[in-house]
Order: sequence, then C-alpha cells, then structure tokens
Amino acid sequence: MKENKTSSENEIFNPLKSDNEAMGFPSSNKKWHLKQQPKGIRYIGYTIITFFIIIFLTVLILYL
Repeated sequence: MKENKTSSENEIFNPLKSDNEAMGFPSSNKKWHLKQQPKGIRYIGYTIITFFIIIFLTVLILYL
C-alpha cells in the first residue's frame, strides 16, 4: 500500500530553521543579495568589494 505523504513530511528536519520559525526570525533559506539592501549598505558593500579587488590586483602586480 502506498502512503500519501505531504511535502512537509518529505523534508529533512532542520533544527535551525525550526528554532528561527518558533522565535519569529526570518528563515535562513533566503539568500542575501546586495542589490536588495538600502543604498547606504550597498555603497559600503561595493566599497569593501572594491577595496579587496584593488588589494588583490596590487599584490598580484607587485609580486609578479
């Protein structure tokens, strides 16, 4: 006999997701996208990314 299981019964139990849902925090399954953040946070993020790229290129140029 084949049992009909719901999709929630087929999911693997994730204790962190369960705790976050119980406490009302957002789910950890959502990805963090820089373009969806407020302008100030975007500018800080782009500045940090640019800084690391410049440092990487500087080290690459100086040591090659």
